[in-house]
Amino acid sequence: MKSQRTESSLIVHSRFIVATATVLVALATGPIIYVAQANTIPAVEAPTAAAVSSTLVRCGLSGESLAAAGVDAAGAASVRAAMATKLENDGPTLSAATESLASARTALESLRKSITGEPSQAESAQIAQASENVAAAESTLASAVASFVEAAQTPLSAEKRASLTIIRANASRALPAPYLVQTLSDEDAVALRDALAAERIALKQEAEVPAEAASHLATVRAIPAVAAALANTESNLAAIKSALAGS
Repeated sequence: MKSQRTESSLIVHSRFIVATATVLVALATGPIIYVAQANTIPAVEAPTAAAVSSTLVRCGLSGESLAAAGVDAAGAASVRAAMATKLENDGPTLSAATESLASARTALESLRKSITGEPSQAESAQIAQASENVAAAESTLASAVASFVEAAQTPLSAEKRASLTIIRANASRALPAPYLVQTLSDEDAVALRDALAAERIALKQEAEVPAEAASHLATVRAIPAVAAALANTESNLAAIKSALAGS
């Protein structure tokens, strides 16, 4: 009888040891499994060629601008690679800033449309706050875009970066990139735009370019910076576009 009790005790004791060991193993391995799961980072998809291309254009780094600034095909490929890396790392920041500005503008527009007649003091305060939100969002987006420009231009020389800065500053002039490498006044931009339009119409009609337009274009095209930009565009634009396309 005593032997049976001893045997039973041993069995119970053994089961207790096994159960305890199982718990300890579970406790020991549980955190390891948890840590492994916590450290699992989802793979980040590389930006598409279209995304890289559209962001380059958005940042004033189109093929036309790069060619006018004297960048060659190899330099353009480096710019494209730098932009792709920046997009992969900080693309969500640019997207968020873009969406934030769109939302702020929509909110301001909706607020203005909701007010009929003279706005009350409270409504005026709401409009002022909404306008401030738009301004803040614009500033945030401008900073984000500037960081992308800086990152993409890193492979280029200081001289080429300076040319691209001038081109971007003149972008609103609605002129071909080679003519944007010089600082333009409003009057200069209008005169040049009119002369180019006159030349384009004359060539389309196989007619002689008006003397005044021809003279003005000859003067502008003789400016060293413009002459170099035109020559660079003629020589390198096709290869630059190919490099920016990743081909």
